[in-house]
Amino acid sequence: LSITVTLLVCIAVLGLLAGLGWLLVGFALHVATAAVARFAVANLVLALGAMVTVYRASADSPWLQMAAGMLALIALVVEREGIQRLLTLPVSRREHAGFLAACALAIAIGRIGPGLADIARMTVVGGLAWICVRVVVETHAVMRRDFGVLAAALIGAPFAAMPMKYAE
Repeated sequence: LSITVTLLVCIAVLGLLAGLGWLLVGFALHVATAAVARFAVANLVLALGAMVTVYRASADSPWLQMAAGMLALIALVVEREGIQRLLTLPVSRREHAGFLAACALAIAIGRIGPGLADIARMTVVGGLAWICVRVVVETHAVMRRDFGVLAAALIGAPFAAMPMKYAE
């Protein structure tokens, strides 16, 4: 197995275990079940996306490539909804639906030709950046107030860094 495939399988296993862990702890202890359910689903969707990514390499299917990308974006949106539920913030369903629809359309258009692929990638990364910045902004005030500046920075940092990984 290549290092990439090994890494993706590890991500899938960790996502599966994290998803099941969220379900077990959250529902067994009856702690923030609405948020926990979303965290579990986000991890399980991420695990599925990692496995589709592994499979798409051998299948050479444009549909699997699109599905793998969309699963990662869906996981991000569901994770954000979990954070919103946990912090008792309003859930941004319309924003999420628009984001996912725009990304799906951009990914589909990007398959038409090489020039459009770059535009599609910029559209998806721009949308990803928007969602991540919104997570940081939404959570910062609540986390800072309740847990301090360090906790707010630690929670926000992965979301602030995520778009940079995809912009490469």
